[in-house]
Amino acid sequence: MPKYSTFIPSSPSDAWYTSITNPSHILRLEAMEFVLYLHRITAETHFTPSQADVVSFKAIKDAAALEKYPHASRWYKHIASYESEFSSLPGNSSTAFTAYGPEAVVVAENPKAAPADEDEDDVDLFGSDDEEEDPEVVAERERRLEEYRKKKEGKTKPAAKSIVTLDVKPWDDETDMKELVDNVLAIEMDGLVWGAHKLVPVGFGIKKLQVIVVVEDEKVSLDDLQQKIEGDEDHVQSTDIAAMQKFGFVFAAVGKGPFIATLDARQALTPITLSKPLAPTVIREFPKGTWLENFVIRQQDGNAVATLLTAPEVYLISTTDVFEPILLADFAGNLGVVGIAELGHNIFYVAVGNWSVHTLVATPGSWSVWEIDLTGFEHHRHYKDAVTRKVADLPGAGALNGMTVLNPIAGTVLVADSLYSAVWRVNVNTGEVIAVLNDTTMAAQPQLAPLALGINAINIRDGYLYYDNTDTGNFHRIPIDVLTGEAIGQAETLVDNAYPAVIFDDFTLDFAGNAFVVSGRGEVALLRDVVSGAHPTIDIVAGNTSDTRITGHTAAKFGLSRADLKRGSLYATTSGGAVEYLFNNWTAGGMLVRKVNAASLWATTLEQIKELYDSPFTGAVTTRTSLLEGFTQDDSIHQYIYHSPSSSVPRSTPLGDISSPSNSTSNSLPTSTLNTLGYSPITLSEYLGHINEIVGQRHLGTSITTIKKPFILSVTGTPDEIALAYALIANAAEMDEDLRLAMEVNLSNPNIPGKSPAAYDADQLKEYLEAIGDSKSTYRGRMASDESVPRVGIKLPPYTHAAQFEMVAAALAGARSSEPGEATSVIDFVTCTSTLGSSIVLRDDGSPALNTEAGTGIGGLGGAAIHPLALGNVATFRRLLDQHPETKDVLIIGAGGVEDKSGAERMVKVGAAAVAVASAMGRYGIGVFERIAKG
Repeated sequence: MPKYSTFIPSSPSDAWYTSITNPSHILRLEAMEFVLYLHRITAETHFTPSQADVVSFKAIKDAAALEKYPHASRWYKHIASYESEFSSLPGNSSTAFTAYGPEAVVVAENPKAAPADEDEDDVDLFGSDDEEEDPEVVAERERRLEEYRKKKEGKTKPAAKSIVTLDVKPWDDETDMKELVDNVLAIEMDGLVWGAHKLVPVGFGIKKLQVIVVVEDEKVSLDDLQQKIEGDEDHVQSTDIAAMQKFGFVFAAVGKGPFIATLDARQALTPITLSKPLAPTVIREFPKGTWLENFVIRQQDGNAVATLLTAPEVYLISTTDVFEPILLADFAGNLGVVGIAELGHNIFYVAVGNWSVHTLVATPGSWSVWEIDLTGFEHHRHYKDAVTRKVADLPGAGALNGMTVLNPIAGTVLVADSLYSAVWRVNVNTGEVIAVLNDTTMAAQPQLAPLALGINAINIRDGYLYYDNTDTGNFHRIPIDVLTGEAIGQAETLVDNAYPAVIFDDFTLDFAGNAFVVSGRGEVALLRDVVSGAHPTIDIVAGNTSDTRITGHTAAKFGLSRADLKRGSLYATTSGGAVEYLFNNWTAGGMLVRKVNAASLWATTLEQIKELYDSPFTGAVTTRTSLLEGFTQDDSIHQYIYHSPSSSVPRSTPLGDISSPSNSTSNSLPTSTLNTLGYSPITLSEYLGHINEIVGQRHLGTSITTIKKPFILSVTGTPDEIALAYALIANAAEMDEDLRLAMEVNLSNPNIPGKSPAAYDADQLKEYLEAIGDSKSTYRGRMASDESVPRVGIKLPPYTHAAQFEMVAAALAGARSSEPGEATSVIDFVTCTSTLGSSIVLRDDGSPALNTEAGTGIGGLGGAAIHPLALGNVATFRRLLDQHPETKDVLIIGAGGVEDKSGAERMVKVGAAAVAVASAMGRYGIGVFERIAKG
């Protein structure tokens, strides 16, 4: 099969030349090449290079400038590999490179963004076609080509693989589908790996089997495979190929992420008519009777700092649902907390007082403003608790509500007063309180609405204070002095009760000057271009009054993380419905519309995994480390023991002795382990089937839990096998949008014969990280959102000296995402730590306590014996990862000797975002998680 072609088609195009030579369009060049690349791959069209590539290649004077653009760089390196064949390639070598360009590609020009002079400050990646090549340029190119050739030398070209989705149809509704599935998955062929599967209803009670399979193209004939499946004539009527993709080139936009109550507002940021409502995704639901009132997105980490009206509390809520809500502050003696603003980095201010959700009446004179200092506070390591300080009392306030920053240098915030139609200025440094605004447009109108709520939310943009009035349903702005907050002009009404049924509450402004207003009845209204001063057009873009679950919107803010900015995430909080509080008749709790087991022997079977999934005290489930082809288990040499480091009487335990550990509550059991277990006899594909079955039981209501817990699939193998494993996991996630999957790559054991564990070898580690990065990049291009792309982590062995830690940290920082403009590591989390090798436990007679293949008794030390070492590894990696901008967001799962609440707390204090348990689970059973949670 010929190599894939260049991205330079042979048709002339002025747009092509313009896109390359105009520096403001270089990113468009990269995007254009990516689109053309997808077109050729997905169309399954194959080409060979031509003179169009040759002349374009030679015209590039600065190849280094392309290196940060992955698709342009890939094209350059691809063509470089043909340099010895340039003269024999088809086409006219005398044609200028400017004559070549993409077929039917039009580069849209934004007239507002176009530079006054197209030639000004241009950086021309291409030289003039009539100039002789600079000898220095030629020499530099030859040097780079030689480096590229050396890099390719000795690398075995990976076998071409395809990912195929097969539909297997039964005879009728009486066909035993379990037997059908078992018979299909029992088929073995060299070069064939089964992936995830599910049963899909087709009508009249009949279900078909849909299964993913990865095949090596040169070894497996799909016709032969289908014939083998159809050979089961008692169960199978026919088979069809539903989809087929070349491994590594899969680009279909499918799936969505099951994360926080967000709205994808990208389409709403441009002045167009929305064709369909924005679909919300619930991230975190609180118990019924919880009213989330307001929130801000924390600048440091993109999580939400939210206030409650049903309790005087403020919480930190994960916008990616990776940790449980954390109570930051409790202002005892008050009923609730309303407005909130972040004035300085990690310094928040909140309005606290008495506003009853059951009577919908506020208590004048009960209000105050408080400071919450989160400096040094992070969810994965509590170096410092949140610190609160009262800033000022507001005895003259009636019902405080929305808050916004006025002047961060002077330390002033503005707070709306919904009852007394005013805006208060509070100096957080001096405690000075002044009413700076009072206007009739801010007044409550109880005769128009059941609530005496006038001015509600406030935001400042370009010298104007924008605000809405809940009672009147109007939207206003007033020009203010940005230093004092006082009015310097008359208030304007931008929206005049356009939607009487919509109860205006909070709102936020986007970069384009549109306002997204949330309604207490459940809608989200888009007011277009309010900052222009013209009367905006209005659309209801999300929510409806008949939704009894996502109801009572209270606040909205845009996300600040890179992923949020890329997709335009609009976050919203809810109350569960204001009217419901009058009658205690809630249909839902407030929303922001997670401990975990380690990969171990006790997460091997379907029953064990389901027990972990059903436990209310686990936040995620990690499978035992698996291989694509499975691991041959020998009970005579694959063993583990529990022992006490201070005792010489170990207990040798073959695998057959313990299948399900007892839920013992004894504190005297030794939890130090030594093992020679190897990997799981269950394949990755089988684990995906187990997960599908467990999640299916939750759908049917037969599972104990209704929570969507993530599954972390621990895998190992060569870099190519890891890439294939990721493909299987990602495809499984696409088949069922309710699956929350992540992959942990176990690099703590020797994965390749004759080589040390990859995590101890910089070159090997780099190969694995490259394979992971390529895999994630591929699926980021095809999945609907970044959140739906399975996360990837690596499991590390224990390290004992500085150079080892620094090597790993540098490798993670250097393995950056290939997404343009992003500087993040391809790794999302690391697990610290695995067992400590080269350990031995002896019997009284001096013989090894464990049988091993080599007869040495050497195994991996785990459990309580390595707890201090694990703590040191977590602390060191947290410190090093925080030193690199690419890795500061990489989370750490702390593992090693955790068996009680204090052990878990120690892990969190040194930097773990989550705590993993293995050895103690084998001793105490599933109940160890409750023991850790409750102490």
